Amino acid sequence: MKKIIALALVAAFIFSGALSASATEIKAKGEFQFTFGYTANPDLYDNGWDQQSEDGFYASQRTRVQVDFVASEMLRGVLYFEIGTIQWGRSTGPGGGDGGALGADGVNVATKRAYIDFMVPDTDLMFRVGIQGLALPQYIATNPILDDDVAGVAAVLPINDMFGVTAFWARLYDQDANGVLRKNSPEADEMDAWGLILGITGDGWELSPYAMFASVGRNVIAGDPAFSGRVAGSAPASILSPAALLGQQAYVANLTANYLGTGADYYYDGIIRDDSYYPAWWVGLGGQVDMFDPLVIMFDAAYGSVEASNSIADRAGWYASAEIDYKLDFATLGFMAFYGSGEDGNWSNGSEQLPVVSSGGWGITTFGFDGSTLDNAGNAFSDDPAGKWGLEFLVKDLTFIEDLTSQIRVLFMKGTNDPASRYVVGFPQLTNAIFGYKGNAAAAANLTAMYAAVGYPWAFQGNMNFPGAGVPNIQLTTEDTYWEVNFDHQYMIYENLAAILELGMFDVDYGNDTWVHNDTSTAWKAVFGLKYKF
Repeated sequence: MKKIIALALVAAFIFSGALSASATEIKAKGEFQFTFGYTANPDLYDNGWDQQSEDGFYASQRTRVQVDFVASEMLRGVLYFEIGTIQWGRSTGPGGGDGGALGADGVNVATKRAYIDFMVPDTDLMFRVGIQGLALPQYIATNPILDDDVAGVAAVLPINDMFGVTAFWARLYDQDANGVLRKNSPEADEMDAWGLILGITGDGWELSPYAMFASVGRNVIAGDPAFSGRVAGSAPASILSPAALLGQQAYVANLTANYLGTGADYYYDGIIRDDSYYPAWWVGLGGQVDMFDPLVIMFDAAYGSVEASNSIADRAGWYASAEIDYKLDFATLGFMAFYGSGEDGNWSNGSEQLPVVSSGGWGITTFGFDGSTLDNAGNAFSDDPAGKWGLEFLVKDLTFIEDLTSQIRVLFMKGTNDPASRYVVGFPQLTNAIFGYKGNAAAAANLTAMYAAVGYPWAFQGNMNFPGAGVPNIQLTTEDTYWEVNFDHQYMIYENLAAILELGMFDVDYGNDTWVHNDTSTAWKAVFGLKYKF
């Protein structure tokens, strides 16, 4: 009898839920992706003292599901979930990568996006509120300044057929450890961004100018690894000068409170503590001209600046790129060029590279950069144009067999950073002195001894696992040369199921081993994948 009552209650609950939701249409879409790859030497060191690239084969998968709850053309809610990336054979504990080892059953479902879209009654104004994808305009690859999921509000207003406006506010960080309802919460612990994007469309052309302003609290910089912890090549420096970040870490790890001050704030006295908030701003312009079809021209450019009272923490730089495509019956031929400003080697005046909030990967290639259509198959060398210039030849949409398309990319690249910008750190107490050393243990020990002799018990020794990693995002200098070749294919097995094969290599020739261990070799990639979209 108890089982019958329980079943009746469950049935009543389901039936009542169906009635209450009958006015809402539910739609689902997403993808399953499986990747089987072999990479040889992606950190460029396969011999000598730094053998880090021996574990070449991996298998992984990622699942994404978006569910739309559509009440009408004027209102909908969206939930977007992600499982993975899960590397087969690995269990990471609770999180997105858990569940690949024997037994599976990982705790690995992540909320990627959760927002609502609604139209203001009797207008064309639409609002999107919640955790959503936000990308600044870009016509070549992805935007290197901001292309990520954020929590915020966006408003879109089409003015007419030629002109539209998008405005947004996003709260990128709030480091309030004590909670908003408690006393003694730390001040200046938020990072907010405001932006304006214009869409202008004409007959055979379009333009997208944009501007973004951000206020960066000093406690965001001190409290979040995205700002203070990115060294040794783990990720590019975020928005401050790399020298400021390294100097901050020197204070945290090794200098005493008696020397720099007392309390929890001592470790960034003299560099970070001079402002409550750092103002940061960016302006950019992207566009496309296709009125000369089959010739298409695309371009992107942006400038950004972050200012502080202490000039060692400043950062200001720019980049520009252009691509010309010519469409043939069987392929599209393209040529792309870009330039990103680089460091001048004098860290006392801050950084001359483009400030980056969260790059979308800037996928100009599918191995060294993050242009791969498969998850976990690219971004082995860099993810933005800062401190580099390059020329790329492309053959896109190459088709000789039905349902099979291929592409070829050949990239030549050099750095725009001064060689002296590698493996340096600035100390305001020593009039922003710059120290550098050859990338080996003996030289590091000598430098440590030199610091100790003048009363400084620490020397930044960098990390030789990745070339140029001593200072974040100094991958190439004016003396270094980079080559990459990609040969990629996609075959549509069914309308919704694709088989993908990506082959690639890149090589770096370092022109001066004073700053970088020069015992490097070519990196190779062969990756096969399946992608099912529904």
